[in-house]
Amino acid sequence: MTAVLLTGATSGLGRWLAPRLGAAGLTVLLHGRDPDKVGRGVAEVRAAGGTAEGLVADLASLAEVDRLAAAVAGRDDLTILVNNAGVGFGAPGGAREESADGHELPGAAGRA
Repeated sequence: MTAVLLTGATSGLGRWLAPRLGAAGLTVLLHGRDPDKVGRGVAEVRAAGGTAEGLVADLASLAEVDRLAAAVAGRDDLTILVNNAGVGFGAPGGAREESADGHELPGAAGRA
C-alpha cells in the first residue's frame, strides 16, 4: 500500500482531502498541531473506508519537525508528500512573535 503524508490535515483543504485519499486506497498520515483535531481526521478517513495514522507536531518548533521526520523516515510505503500546512497571521497591529527556537513567526508585525 502507498502512504501519503498530508501536512495541515486538520482543517480547510487538508481536512477535505484526507478522507478522499483514504477512500482512494492510500494510507493517510495526517499531520496537525492539535491532537484532538488529528484524532478526528483519522476517524474521518477510517469512516470513509481508508487507513490512517495521526502525527502531531508544531512545525514552528525545529525539535518537533525533527521528531515528525524521524517518525516517517523509515517507512518504505511513503511515496507522496502533500505540503499543505498553512501559516496563520496574528491580529492587525499585533506584536512580533518568535518561536521557541528564536525564529520570527508570521504575524501582523511582519506583514507589509
